[in-house]
Amino acid sequence: MSVSNLAAPSFLWPGTVAENCRWIAQRLPEVSEVGVCLFESEACLAYGEADLPAWLPETGLRFHLHLPLDLPWERGFDAGFAVIRKLLEKCARLSPWAAVLHPPPPDMLAAAARAFEAAGWAPGRVLIENVKDCDLTEIWPQISRLGFGVCLDVGHALKYGQDAALALPGLFRHTRMLHLHGAGAQFSHASMLQLSERGQNVTAGVLAQAKEDAVKMIEVFDPEGYRESAVVLEGLLCAPKLDTEAFC
Repeated sequence: MSVSNLAAPSFLWPGTVAENCRWIAQRLPEVSEVGVCLFESEACLAYGEADLPAWLPETGLRFHLHLPLDLPWERGFDAGFAVIRKLLEKCARLSPWAAVLHPPPPDMLAAAARAFEAAGWAPGRVLIENVKDCDLTEIWPQISRLGFGVCLDVGHALKYGQDAALALPGLFRHTRMLHLHGAGAQFSHASMLQLSERGQNVTAGVLAQAKEDAVKMIEVFDPEGYRESAVVLEGLLCAPKLDTEAFC
């Protein structure tokens, strides 16, 4: 069995986005997609031809973006979205199908939907991710009403006890991507070999409920851990369907 819609981050080896994409295309043939890690605003705004060369689409990989973790929302919506807009323009040659976004302040969600749409991005292509300080439950009515997609980070749900997020009504209709990694381990985003028995069961249950075309992004940042996780993921996809008690 091979894992369909398998994605890898653009930082598995120390090096540029371009170098990582070349290595992924050559060394990880099971991977069909790369998540371009734009974690730091200032550094990624400075990317040039060496980082995002014109030949990247020729690798045959599909791309999505992970927008910065340090967007300056504290300076107001316009300041935060100005960074996003510039990065969307910088990465346009990759034809990314989606962008993962850590939740902005709740009162900015409607403005974000309008601004993405004005930039040519339907809200469904913007995948709001559950993070430590936001499990999506409080903003779920807005996500649903505005038509945002979801990037469900299963590792975050496990690590931060976000059981309520996994029970949100319609969650898996909105979920277009899963972030998978070893939760509860000493190091964040560890190999999926570090998953506890409960972690394995919950992850298997999420995989069983997710849409068939949901992207499975192993969010592990070293080659060995990534390969280990891919083996674990394949096994979990074959696991029996989880009953609801495992989420409790």
